[in-house]
Amino acid sequence: MTTLGLNVVTLAFANGECGSENWGAGTTISNVVSIINTLVAAKKKYIISTGGENGVFTCSSDANFLKFIKTYQSAYLIGIDFDIETSQTRAQVDDLVSCTKNAQATYPNLRYSFTVSSFAKSTGGDPFPPLGGQVLNSIKVSGLTNYLINPMTMCYTELSQCVVSGGTCDMGASANQVAKNLHDYYSIPYSKIEVTPMIGGNCFPKAQGYIFTLNDVATVSNFAKANGLAGVHFWSLERDNDCPPGPANWKCNTYGRAGLYGFTKKFLTYIQ
Repeated sequence: MTTLGLNVVTLAFANGECGSENWGAGTTISNVVSIINTLVAAKKKYIISTGGENGVFTCSSDANFLKFIKTYQSAYLIGIDFDIETSQTRAQVDDLVSCTKNAQATYPNLRYSFTVSSFAKSTGGDPFPPLGGQVLNSIKVSGLTNYLINPMTMCYTELSQCVVSGGTCDMGASANQVAKNLHDYYSIPYSKIEVTPMIGGNCFPKAQGYIFTLNDVATVSNFAKANGLAGVHFWSLERDNDCPPGPANWKCNTYGRAGLYGFTKKFLTYIQ
């Protein structure tokens, strides 16, 4: 990452209770801090992300949330992300939002983003399943104003959930549609909206997922710039290498014709 020209990278995922969190898969907090030290030495910015598809991050204490941030803090830390995908209760989501609001007195310059799954219905309407709506409701009730909403524009399980072109999900147009629907349905400014597509092959259909192509990079990037989106991310740098088309693979893109870091390089020609 330090040699690719990227200015910002997201480190994912911290799970468990804040202040005593874990990173899974044999990764220790010391390992993460070591990566951060490498990024800082290269003057690269970073975001700490929590939760994820297979994890739950909770925070029931303001003091422990401040401890969590301090563990990974440096002049190059620009934000904390909450990737809320699984079985958080309403109370747990409320706690995350409350801790975020209270932490801003100590860390006012950080960006705080909430990442949730989404639908890209071409007819408009609510782009979120119930959990996404619950997150937005918690934000509204709490009075939190320094926040970003980051819909995951990926892994649609059926054509009714995306923009269809040529009988398949158009993943670039679908990412843009999610942002439009979020803006229109919830009256959220584009400046508070990000998007995160999954490069290459997505999760569904199982045999060969809908494809986010190199051309889709241009589609999403141009929309983001034209409408002033807060950011564009992608899942993931680790997958940005070729492997043959087939079922989604967490180690490679199942696209097969982008080249090593081909999606990264393509995004960098449009946005940074």
